[in-house]
Amino acid sequence: MNKRPKKIPDAVRAAIWYANPETDDWEKNKTQFITTIINRGTLEAVRWAYRYFGEKAFRETLVHPKRGQWFPEALNFWSKFFNLKIDPKTYQKALFHLRP
Repeated sequence: MNKRPKKIPDAVRAAIWYANPETDDWEKNKTQFITTIINRGTLEAVRWAYRYFGEKAFRETLVHPKRGQWFPEALNFWSKFFNLKIDPKTYQKALFHLRP
């Protein structure tokens, strides 16, 4: 995989608005990019990220979700889509909550 994609669709840019896709290391930040694109991106953005990063990276990101970074709907949908089992404690810790 290249460190940076040659062409980044507008849908992906919109999802990762906080990043600088031309200078960021895509391999180093792939977990964060995948998480953000799945959570906030359009289906077009998710499809592009899936083709760019691959199924293995998507599965790893979903099975080992980062704490407090996932919208419940997104993590639930995509873990079921890929038929993945996530430890219930890990799943709960991964969810983003606005309530203190």
